[in-house]
Amino acid sequence: MSSSSSPASIKLRRLSIVDEKLVTIPDFIMKQTSLKTLSFSYSPLIRDLPEDLFKKLRSLRVLNLSETAICNLLTSLGDLVHLRRLDLDATRIREIPESIGNLRNLQFLLLPNCKYLHNLPNGVVGLINLRILDVRGAPLDGLPMGIGRLKQLSKLLGFVVSGSEGCKSRVGEDDTEQEQEHKGHQHRRFCTLEELKSLSQLRILTIVNLERVSDKAEAKVAALQAKPHLIDLELCCTVPSRSSDVQQPRANDYDKEDIKRIGEVFEELYPPPCLQQLEINGYFGREFPSWMMTPSSSSLRNIRRLDLRDFALCQQLPSLGMLPQLDCLWIKGASEVTSIGPEFLVLADGSAGARGRNGRQTDSCFSSYFPKLEKLGFEDMTNWEEWWWRLEEEDNQTTPLLLSLKELYIDNCPKLRSLPESLLCHATALKELRIRRAHSLREIQNLPSLTELILYSNSSLERASNFPRLKHLDVYDCEELKVVEGVNAVEHIQLDDREAVSLPEWLVGAGEDQPCFPSLHKLTLSNKICRRGLPDWPSIR
Repeated sequence: MSSSSSPASIKLRRLSIVDEKLVTIPDFIMKQTSLKTLSFSYSPLIRDLPEDLFKKLRSLRVLNLSETAICNLLTSLGDLVHLRRLDLDATRIREIPESIGNLRNLQFLLLPNCKYLHNLPNGVVGLINLRILDVRGAPLDGLPMGIGRLKQLSKLLGFVVSGSEGCKSRVGEDDTEQEQEHKGHQHRRFCTLEELKSLSQLRILTIVNLERVSDKAEAKVAALQAKPHLIDLELCCTVPSRSSDVQQPRANDYDKEDIKRIGEVFEELYPPPCLQQLEINGYFGREFPSWMMTPSSSSLRNIRRLDLRDFALCQQLPSLGMLPQLDCLWIKGASEVTSIGPEFLVLADGSAGARGRNGRQTDSCFSSYFPKLEKLGFEDMTNWEEWWWRLEEEDNQTTPLLLSLKELYIDNCPKLRSLPESLLCHATALKELRIRRAHSLREIQNLPSLTELILYSNSSLERASNFPRLKHLDVYDCEELKVVEGVNAVEHIQLDDREAVSLPEWLVGAGEDQPCFPSLHKLTLSNKICRRGLPDWPSIR
């Protein structure tokens, strides 16, 4: 570009501006009438758009205003008839103009985390080429009637159940100004779950506010089980708001009738057999739906990732050990579960693949539990005390269990007393173990395949031993830890010593004749790294 050239004299096709200090749209952009892509992402000070911006830039295919402070869109948005992608992620937008219905070529409408957006215009149902609609995190009262006309939708993230009784107040809402502004929209009619039935191309679906579903009949007409392409499903109930000192929902947060109804609703939301990922969040029934509790369930035979979060009333985990493709399982907020035993692997009532009353296997062709599970996590299990499973086959040989497990995470399970002994003989592929805030755990031992051990804030932990292949050890806030042994292969130890006056006894090994850590060559102390052979290497025997 010559020294006399100016930005306005150059014909741009794509322009992306990332400037945290930018307050207004530069004037030269108004002259870039050939622009196809315009992006102002991560420019949080931009609040307003020039009145004739959209009239000037009629050739736009992509418009990205994510994480700006934009509050309103111009009615002339409807002039962008070539627009394919509109991204307003995390903006302050309060209203989308009805003229959006003119954008018949729009394929991506991204509105996640728009905290001030309570309704979508009816014009949205005219976007016949829309592939992706994302409204996760926006406090919508519902979606416009007619969403079922968007036959090309493959991703619908944040389908809002409005409830048959009309719009309900938003959980935790205390902004009087927002309430007054929103009063005019409270009597709008919204679509119901029935409109999902016609969206046969859906591959990814998130449904929120399921506590508003009136009865099982309303859930049944969604016909989730008939969606031939659905691979990712998230079913969410709103978790009751509460004071910051009580994080998890409890039984007295719900009425008996609501508890019964939500169980019936979820019974009708069973997914198709092609499903690969499932997340259930905030479910408050007393038992999981039967399509989860039956090991041979065709609905979950291809499931690979399963997340169960904040289920307040279930006292028993579903039987998941016989899911043949499951490779990642995360369980969070199971506040009523006190014990995990054989029922986690198979049913105890003689169902197919389970054990009868004589304790014997009823399906001899099943040879392994959790055969492909590689990642397992338990989080916020505040009443979980016991973890055990001992299942003997007829020939007195133990059924293979967790043979593929590589990563195990335990976080904020303060009452858990011990890990199951069967981890030693079964989880032979386990490489990484992270344990945090397990305050009743006193020892961890005998994991021969482990290469990385992370221990954070375990107030009662006294011993960690017999990890012959361990390479990395990270210890933080485990004041009672006195013995670390059988870790001759460890090469790197990381400690938090900000409040310590000396190295821990288990590391220094005073009085020992043999080196405690013969392979150790790197020691990280807070922000300091020490290496063997250098002058600052501490006295470690």
